[in-house]
Amino acid sequence: MWLIGVDAGGSKTVAWAIHGATPNAILAPPVVNVWGIGHAGPANVRTHGVELASRAILAAIQQAVAAALARVAGPALAAARSVDELFSNSDSFEISDEVSHRIPAVLASAQIHVGAAGAADPAWATALRARLLPDLCGGALMVGSDLDLVLAAVRSSPCDSSGHRTWDDRPTLEAVKGLFHPRSPLLDEGHWVAVIAGTGSVVCDRQRRIGGWGPLVGDAGSGFAVGRRALAAACAAEDGSGPCTLLRERLLADTGVASIREWLGHLPTWPAAIVPIADLARHVTAVAATDGVAAEILATEMGLLAEQIVAARRDGSAAAGPVSLALAGGLLTGHTAAVTVLLACVDQRLEQVGLPPFVRRARVCRPVFGALQLACAAAITG
Repeated sequence: MWLIGVDAGGSKTVAWAIHGATPNAILAPPVVNVWGIGHAGPANVRTHGVELASRAILAAIQQAVAAALARVAGPALAAARSVDELFSNSDSFEISDEVSHRIPAVLASAQIHVGAAGAADPAWATALRARLLPDLCGGALMVGSDLDLVLAAVRSSPCDSSGHRTWDDRPTLEAVKGLFHPRSPLLDEGHWVAVIAGTGSVVCDRQRRIGGWGPLVGDAGSGFAVGRRALAAACAAEDGSGPCTLLRERLLADTGVASIREWLGHLPTWPAAIVPIADLARHVTAVAATDGVAAEILATEMGLLAEQIVAARRDGSAAAGPVSLALAGGLLTGHTAAVTVLLACVDQRLEQVGLPPFVRRARVCRPVFGALQLACAAAITG
């Protein structure tokens, strides 16, 4: 049986295709003997539209299936030492005609789950699913929010064995191989607050969604929000209306241009400009320890995101049992400085409003694994 999980975000799309024993084969040992990983561009359905988002999702799915069929995406699953090794060996490749002809048959028999940025709204999810279905050859397809992937991924992994309160949650090869086991339920059903801060940002728990209004209205603590402030600070430093900052020098050195005005001249039109502006967040996190302007930007945006997290924590205060925090998105999984500032803001604000801290805090580094979990759950339940 084929399972395909897709994490469709604001900057990139990742698809993971695996093949193994059917979930109901109780007497047979679970086996995952073929895998493939595909990558494509941004697929936020709200900011990029249904057509562009669907193209990126389909491209990633086709690449993942082709990689599995051709076995050219890296070492065999059994021989790999970690999931990170699988991903590091998933570079783009040319899909041969022979492999291309076999893709429709795989799609027709696959259980597919797509978690897309912007698809928390049922209307957007329905529109995206309707556009994808004709190109998936009759495969079983579910479309939902990227937040669903974060919660599924973190609940399917055991707590950090070292006893740390904060840890990086990465799927193990054993977890991937055990996906098809009929007795592999989600291991942690406690109350979680999920946060995604990548190109955009959003916070949610089981009751409601907070933030996620999009880049024009305000995705607090997102890569775009941080990058936009960095660009504004660089502009102010260049024309003398603001303090000097290392951010201006870093932007110029990164692109080899002579001025910020020249940098802006190379910026694509909207919405293509969202991704390169969000990418500027890496400069902020890189110099926040030594540059006052960058430190203020990071503190401001992480403070705004912390307010949303605390609002969700307040919603969960009546939940039975402990409440935990799951962090995902490139800004939080790829930049320690951002996480450090955010968690400090969250703890400070929780203390101010008289709420207990989160008992556990996990950084979900591979949300696409949550998509595979949801696809497998759908296959088991029929």
